Amino acid sequence: MLKKYSGNENGGTKGIIFVICCMLSLNGFGQRLTLFKGNDQKTFKESSIFEVVTSESNPDNDNNSCNATELIGKLISISNDSMTLQLSSYTKKRNEENFEGANIFNFQAWPMKATIAQKEIVYLKNFKSYKSRNRKDGFQIAGGILLFTGAVTALNTFVVKDKSNKGNLLLSGGAQVGLGIGFLIAGSSKKYNLRNNEEIWTIKK
Repeated sequence: MLKKYSGNENGGTKGIIFVICCMLSLNGFGQRLTLFKGNDQKTFKESSIFEVVTSESNPDNDNNSCNATELIGKLISISNDSMTLQLSSYTKKRNEENFEGANIFNFQAWPMKATIAQKEIVYLKNFKSYKSRNRKDGFQIAGGILLFTGAVTALNTFVVKDKSNKGNLLLSGGAQVGLGIGFLIAGSSKKYNLRNNEEIWTIKK
């Protein structure tokens, strides 16, 4: 017995094919980013998470740059002169006379793309995931706090007169400083400089 196909079923089939094509195009859109520095090469997998800091200033003035932009997002495409991110956050930093601040925008609810010219990138960092980046930020914050409290504890030895208490304070302060340094190291990420540095990396598709 032959089954008669209706126009709606054909429309449904076309809809399924359209959805599959969209999925394939999205999956094929992700590209690997490869950086070169002399004979060295570093390749990052598709959909990697990047923190990219840019500046429109003259590259010779990067160290004294008052304004910079930090973009964080997932890599979705790459060319020989630019990279495109699906943004998670965008921070515009300003440091002017009598003013220092930052405008921060988050895009979790409203995904946005940003194409960044290689000539504007000061440096970039790579992370396995957003969770990994947040964890490293936490280590950095904890490390800074421990260094500060350790230094304060050690300085109290100049106030305390009792020798035994001084020894305890020095031990406590030293332990906090050591732990703080450990957290800072654990929270650090390799920085790939793309301009104004002795070790310049370049982007290749």
